[in-house]
Amino acid sequence: MMLRDNALFSGVEGASLARVLPLFRVVTVAADTPLYTSGRIARHVFLIVSGNVAVTQQTGSLETMVTVLGPGEFTGERALLHPATRHLWSAVCLEESCIAYADADALLAALTAFPALGVNVAAALHRRVHDASLAIDGLIAGP
Repeated sequence: MMLRDNALFSGVEGASLARVLPLFRVVTVAADTPLYTSGRIARHVFLIVSGNVAVTQQTGSLETMVTVLGPGEFTGERALLHPATRHLWSAVCLEESCIAYADADALLAALTAFPALGVNVAAALHRRVHDASLAIDGLIAGP
């Protein structure tokens, strides 16, 4: 999978991509590498190029896996909020993964310049809320 195949870039024309892609640094990280930790200031947006990333929530001694994100997905969009906010969850690579990351302020400027990127972030967030709603409905309905 190529960086430009990430859901964040869906529908963004080539000329705009050529200006946005250089904002991202691509790294390969080992399994169990945290991308961000609950309670820490959010500073980067992460694109999963390969591998899988678990997003978890810690409540007391109980850790709950919220979701697993795979190639083509992104996380850390909370960093786009101003003023700087803290992560509500933690994210860790489940296996060796190729991750692209960008400084949130630079990416926010790109979102302003290229509205299609903002639409993609909104669409991904809507999908996540929809999936969470279905999961809650499933829990309420029971087996």
